[in-house]
Amino acid sequence: LDGQRRVSLTVSRPMPLRDLLLLLVNGTPLSLVYDDAVDGVFLGELKDLTMRQALEAVLFARSLDYDLVGTLVRVFPRRASTRLLDVNYLNLRRKSGREVQSAASVDGRRSFVSELSTSSEGDRFDELGKGVQALLSASGRMHMDRAAGLVQVTDFADRLDLVSVYVEAVQMRAMRQVRINADVFEVALPDGVPAIDWKAVALR
Repeated sequence: LDGQRRVSLTVSRPMPLRDLLLLLVNGTPLSLVYDDAVDGVFLGELKDLTMRQALEAVLFARSLDYDLVGTLVRVFPRRASTRLLDVNYLNLRRKSGREVQSAASVDGRRSFVSELSTSSEGDRFDELGKGVQALLSASGRMHMDRAAGLVQVTDFADRLDLVSVYVEAVQMRAMRQVRINADVFEVALPDGVPAIDWKAVALR
């Protein structure tokens, strides 16, 4: 379907869809069968397309789909199917925090200067679920099983392929990420304090 042979075709009058499909495979090694529900007409122009692109351009707009077994092309009404995807995440929500206190030493006495605390939360399952949902069609649906580490997705085949690629890419990137938190402090000394004794700075 992705060979060097290109399809260019202009249909200026409505042509029965079945006749057009037979015309597309004519002169190729491909055989064609179609479901009884495959019907309708085609009117338009195809320019310099692969066989796969031509089939998808003609069929998808009419809620039809196809599959290829060897050299046999089967055309049928587009139906949703379900696919299970593995998610190698731990079933937990991550929360991290940091608190920094600083103190200055004046004449041997330790005095409090400032305090800074930060926190962050993350849930990889929720983030993955939002990404998958954005790729689904209007009738697509998904279910996230956190305990089993599975995503169950029901949609059309092309959407399922997109979701599979997305889930795989997200997991590969998550495994190689390193998170670095950096804090920048600007220190202003009050009058009468000559310098900061950094040994007195407490981090916890």
